[in-house]
Amino acid sequence: MFSNCAYIDSPLVDFEDRSRPLVVASCGTYRMISLPQFHTLRNFGRKDYQILYIASGSGHFFIDGEEYMVSAGNMVFYQPGEFNNYIYYSADKTEVFWIHFTGSAVKEILGRYEFPMDSHIFHTGVSSEFSSIFLRIIREIQGRKPDFEEFISLKLQELLILSRRHRAANN
Repeated sequence: MFSNCAYIDSPLVDFEDRSRPLVVASCGTYRMISLPQFHTLRNFGRKDYQILYIASGSGHFFIDGEEYMVSAGNMVFYQPGEFNNYIYYSADKTEVFWIHFTGSAVKEILGRYEFPMDSHIFHTGVSSEFSSIFLRIIREIQGRKPDFEEFISLKLQELLILSRRHRAANN
């Protein structure tokens, strides 16, 4: 498995930060190459929000007792405290990007961009634009240049805007 991940704090720390409207906690990508599978199970979820974007291949997500095979061009969304259970298999050639975020105005920001908070899985289409934004956020966190935290918050908003545009174009 190839992974490229960046964390504001420790990867073991799950936090909520309400000091600013939108705070990116971590961002990363996994590409399944040789590891047979990669499983994430969080019985009590996390304190923050999470968006996962399947860039290629597929992932297996267990939501409300059902298994969903989520293919490329879809996003999966988890709110704080929601049960997380998903598996990536090498045979599926999965490439996934993910981001965790928190903040005092997350619900308002997601609402502004008509983000489907009542859905866990939604189609956005395969686009290199999404992958590029995730990779830029990862690089910014890793580089920690001046104002990087504000910059990555803006890049997350760009991701939300592009998601809305792609969803609107596919309806």
